[in-house]
Amino acid sequence: MKPVFQPKPMSGALVVLMVTLLTAVQPIATDLYLSALPAIRREYGAPVGVVQLTLSLVVFSFGLSQLFWGPAADRFTVLAGMTMVIPIFGALLATYFGWRATLLAMALFGAATLLLVLLRVPETVPQLSPDAMRIGPLFRGYGIVIRHRGFQAWTLLNSAGYAANFGFYSSSAYLFIDTFGVSRVAFGGVIGGASFTYMIGTILCRRWMKRIGILHSVRRAGVLSLVAAALFIVPQLFAEHTAVTLALALWTSLLAYGVHQPCGHVGIAASFPERAGAASALGGFVLAVAAFLCGTWLGYMFQSGSAAVLSLTIGVLVGAVGLFALTLVQRHGEPSIAPPAPTSPVPELSSRGTS
Repeated sequence: MKPVFQPKPMSGALVVLMVTLLTAVQPIATDLYLSALPAIRREYGAPVGVVQLTLSLVVFSFGLSQLFWGPAADRFTVLAGMTMVIPIFGALLATYFGWRATLLAMALFGAATLLLVLLRVPETVPQLSPDAMRIGPLFRGYGIVIRHRGFQAWTLLNSAGYAANFGFYSSSAYLFIDTFGVSRVAFGGVIGGASFTYMIGTILCRRWMKRIGILHSVRRAGVLSLVAAALFIVPQLFAEHTAVTLALALWTSLLAYGVHQPCGHVGIAASFPERAGAASALGGFVLAVAAFLCGTWLGYMFQSGSAAVLSLTIGVLVGAVGLFALTLVQRHGEPSIAPPAPTSPVPELSSRGTS
């Protein structure tokens, strides 16, 4: 029997590097070429909705893949600060080397990160679940997860928040660059500023959770989300939105989302200790579908370069985040351990033992 390949132990510096790279995979796949979207549309003469679909399909495939890789993490071994500068770096690439350079950078980053994971990341799961990828137990587990009230509340919170952020990111380049006349680099700064306020929100989340607990932390951020919703909607009612007012609305909403998003992930997984991978995967799939629908809607409605569709859509979603945080999460968000899914016996496993 051939020995299983085991990577060398990871140093502290390598752990930090790996976590940073893996955290950056999703924003690299979306934020890096946001500034290039208007140039792509002009070169191909394509409608906004078609160009928008490239981003929507990315986030949908990102969510769809989690339905497999989440349970796989419960079954198989692994053989498996940057977000603030990614939009600016993408804007510089698009400005000086063309929009194709952003796609090449995304491909190179993904390949390098995958290679590093394969060579250096050891297995961390304490006990592999042999039933995690069997069709029957897999769907029974998903059924238990999706019927859980806490999962529903936290997933609604996460999905509305992520859809709002993705919708803004996917459509705002046309508005800021083509309509408001903002430079690509300045637009990258707007998105980078959103990443900064999101980071501040995560710091607040960590401090608040220690002092007042997860539900009260989400309640405070819910009030911030309602303020952000007002910043999106009220100026539009008077046709007074500018690049500055939209940036302020975005940054306020990301400050609140910096609290909601980590709390939401904890809330989704906390009630399912035996199938946290499946619960997180299902929650990720739902929020990716919500983002896909929001991005597609904005892509086909945002044709005139007006701020109305963008600001009102994002404002409604951010307002929904605030309402979910103040109502459903407060009622059902306290983690409660769900019953384990029934599994069918596997005779060959019991007869062979663990060797």
